[in-house]
Amino acid sequence: MDALGDWLRPLVEAALSKCLSLDLPEGREYIRYQKLQPSTADADVQVFTLRDTRCLQITKWRTSEPPYHAVISDSYTRIKASFSRDAIQNFVIELQKPLARGTRGAIITVHEFDLIITCPKEEEEGHDNDDDESDDDDDDHNDHIENALTIVIKDFELEGSEGSREFGKPQNMTAISSIRTLLRRLFAQRKRQGTDHGIGPVNEKFVIREDVTIPHDQEKTLFRTQAWQDSFNLDSEPPVPLEILQRWDNMVFEHVREKMDMMSVDRKSPSLDITSSMPLGSQEKPYQLSDIESQLSSVSGDEQDHQESDDAADFLPPDTP
Repeated sequence: MDALGDWLRPLVEAALSKCLSLDLPEGREYIRYQKLQPSTADADVQVFTLRDTRCLQITKWRTSEPPYHAVISDSYTRIKASFSRDAIQNFVIELQKPLARGTRGAIITVHEFDLIITCPKEEEEGHDNDDDESDDDDDDHNDHIENALTIVIKDFELEGSEGSREFGKPQNMTAISSIRTLLRRLFAQRKRQGTDHGIGPVNEKFVIREDVTIPHDQEKTLFRTQAWQDSFNLDSEPPVPLEILQRWDNMVFEHVREKMDMMSVDRKSPSLDITSSMPLGSQEKPYQLSDIESQLSSVSGDEQDHQESDDAADFLPPDTP
């Protein structure tokens, strides 16, 4: 039929080439798509909006009620299609009947439509090389290809020929080898981009070595020590109870103040290496709860001995010259 022509395949090839940043194939049918660009920035769904008057045939209704899904053809190629709400409302207002009633085989003139290319968001990974699982993977991949291309018709007119047979000998769009090759390349590219950008669950580990901030109390800070083990996760409970950390934190401050008083630190003198004389000794090993409790007990014992010594000094006679 003169009103129909081979234009769906070149459009889809041009759109896929644009998604892959490839040069368009050579041929006059691709010239009109040189400036074709997606209207969305979503990597998983690319939408190309076209305002172009073209003729199509509704060869099959996949659903008979809203939302209407159909198969359309240009007499050379078939592709899945749906109709926007505005397009359906305009049809019902004009013809006073449901869109799918008696319109199979009809010719429509399309004025505005979207070509939607959908990439799978998740690819199943980690399968063994069993034959059954390989067959399942192939089936899933074929399903992704079959569902990757859709046209959404946004403005159209019914031209007639309702009930006609299918014109020409169209083949399914996703059965064309060049289209399948471009889709596979697009899926592979999208998968690589997802891996490069860290899409998916991330098992984070933290090694905090300097100026450690306790997540449960942002105003408490430990000085230059490894506060958590390498496997510590902010979603888990801290390995040391908070009250122990606070006591240790206060003890560190007291220790630093006493050290500075003893050494009479000058502002112009080199910075004091606090970690070299901290009570826990080696800073290479992460401290544990038992270490802190034993250290706190030791400090408490030293303070008690020091107090008893001061009390005994009150009963001693003064030193003679």
